[in-house]
Amino acid sequence: MLIEIQVRTALQDAWAQVFEGLADSWGREIRYGQPMPDPDAPAVITPGTRQEVIRDMFALSEMITTFEEADCRIQEMESMSLGDILGPDEHEALVADLRGQQRRLQEAALRRLQRMMAFQESEEW
Repeated sequence: MLIEIQVRTALQDAWAQVFEGLADSWGREIRYGQPMPDPDAPAVITPGTRQEVIRDMFALSEMITTFEEADCRIQEMESMSLGDILGPDEHEALVADLRGQQRRLQEAALRRLQRMMAFQESEEW
């Protein structure tokens, strides 16, 4: 028996849940980058057309990748000894500032996805 296991971050999972809901309602073609039926129809979930929402979803996916790559770089910085260059307090402040910026951006992306998920549950797309 074949099985598929997916390991996702919270942002990846939220994005995938929204995108799957869109695909169920607007056509499975969008999962594969193919033209969807009626791309110029109003999106209802947000101002604009369905095609614009899909374009925004792919842009959001790229942002999520950027956040996660930044997380790896921040982890590397945390493990570096930059005391000779910055001093321990400056190094710690820099890492804390980067973590704060990253967290705020991730929270904004997650809020947007959660609004779309809530709309999906309450109304027709």
